[in-house]
Amino acid sequence: MPNDYDAKIAALQKRLSQVKAKKAKAEARLAQAERKRDTRRKILIGAFYLEKMRADADARGKITAALDQYLTRADDRALFDLPPKG
Repeated sequence: MPNDYDAKIAALQKRLSQVKAKKAKAEARLAQAERKRDTRRKILIGAFYLEKMRADADARGKITAALDQYLTRADDRALFDLPPKG
């Protein structure tokens, strides 16, 4: 009888391991999908503000001033023709 219980325990542990692996894979897939949605939102917001900057000089000034405060990395600032900070 002890061997029968050991075999059942081993089978249940194996099944638990499989279920945990399946859960981890599903969670990773959800996290990846959320990252993709976040990236898409950033692209759309960026496109929106770039269009506003092209179409409206007042908006361009306000957005540029906000970016001047927000951006710290020299290469990021250069994308918007802002001088390096420091």
